[in-house]
Amino acid sequence: MSEVWSTAARAHRAFHEGDYQGAALHFERLVELGAGSADVWFNLGAAHYRAGRKGHAAWAWENALRVDPGDEEARAALERLREELPRAEVRIQAPLLDELGARLDGDLAAIFLLFGWGFGCAFLALGRLRSARRGLAIGLAALALLVAAVGAAGLYLVERNLRAGWAVVLEPVDLRAAPHGEAETVRALAEGARVRIERLEGRWALLRAGAGPGGWVPAEALGKVGF
Repeated sequence: MSEVWSTAARAHRAFHEGDYQGAALHFERLVELGAGSADVWFNLGAAHYRAGRKGHAAWAWENALRVDPGDEEARAALERLREELPRAEVRIQAPLLDELGARLDGDLAAIFLLFGWGFGCAFLALGRLRSARRGLAIGLAALALLVAAVGAAGLYLVERNLRAGWAVVLEPVDLRAAPHGEAETVRALAEGARVRIERLEGRWALLRAGAGPGGWVPAEALGKVGF
């Protein structure tokens, strides 16, 4: 714990002194130490942005939103950043279900599921015990089970998004037709582009086709969203 506090102090001191690259290194160390809160990820993105590393900033802010989908400050920063990136770059757009999953709070969905299921079962049992109030009990049970179903659907969407293989392009890189440096270039990917990884093969990553053709890039050029 003492290392976490000392690293956080060094990170904030470096940031306020204008040493943004040093601050980014300290914030990344906090993530490695398991202290990767939404605030830490946001500050990491701010440090990268001030240092001129827009791809790394986008990666950090994407992870801030993964930790806390309700972090509007990180969402606004990411949207402003993407407006600054090359307009010619067509990033892979997330399907609607994945976009919903990215905005949902998994813990809240779990609470809906557990409480809805628990109250639903309790009302059903109450209806069997008290026939005079059976209609009301069944109605309340149906409502509670509907809440549980909403929670279950939310958890499914969150899990679907977590498994989608999202990543961010850290530096400008060429998308290639095969996993080696001499392969034909399919198109250029700008830093900050949001992509999906199909699979890893050695030091290369195959990106899924989205708005444009798929292809291979060095895995080190990507920052994964979620761990």
